[in-house]
Amino acid sequence: MVGINHSCSPNVGISGQIDTIAMRDIETGEELTGDYVVACQDEYFNFKCLCGTANCRRYITSTDWEASEVQQKYEGYFSLYMQSVINNNKFS
Repeated sequence: MVGINHSCSPNVGISGQIDTIAMRDIETGEELTGDYVVACQDEYFNFKCLCGTANCRRYITSTDWEASEVQQKYEGYFSLYMQSVINNNKFS
């Protein structure tokens, strides 16, 4: 099984509930990275980000999904669970 590390500039997202899908072309041997915000809102996903990308959020929180820019960036790449959370909160 291949592990996917966090990055604020990921190359994979989620399709459906658990399928991983490429967000861009991935080079042979390139590490698979995903933004954990597309898969969960677990309170334990609060950590200092060390991805070093130009658009790094620097600190990842369990509420990052609430930001409209995050929702726009990952539209179509959220798990079904996270998309339902987002949809339910649009009307709150």
